[in-house]
Amino acid sequence: MRRMTDEICRNHQVRPRTVAEIDAIETLLRSLAPLKAAALMPRIALRGKEGSKLKAIRIQGRNLALEIGLLRLSDSGAKSAVGAFARLAQAAIPKMIASSAFA
Repeated sequence: MRRMTDEICRNHQVRPRTVAEIDAIETLLRSLAPLKAAALMPRIALRGKEGSKLKAIRIQGRNLALEIGLLRLSDSGAKSAVGAFARLAQAAIPKMIASSAFA
C-alpha cells in the first residue's frame, strides 16, 4: 500500500507530508478520531467495522495494484480540512492515475 501511494505521488511530483505511519490497521483506525485525520487504506480495512463512525470514500482509477480509498470519520463534516482533503483526493487521484497510465 505504502509503496503504491509513494509511486503515484513520485510519478506526479507530489510530495506528501506524512504525519504518522502505522503498520497495524486496528491502531490506525483508532487513531483517526483523536488526530482528526484521514488515511488511504485498502477496502478490506473496514470489514467488520460497519458500526463505527468511519466513512469510506472509494478512489477509482486504472491499473491500481490494490483497490484503495480514503477513510475519515463520518461526522468530520464536509467543511472540515479532512472533508476538503477527501474531496480533493476523490477528484485528483483518478486523474493522476489516468494520466500515468498513458505515460
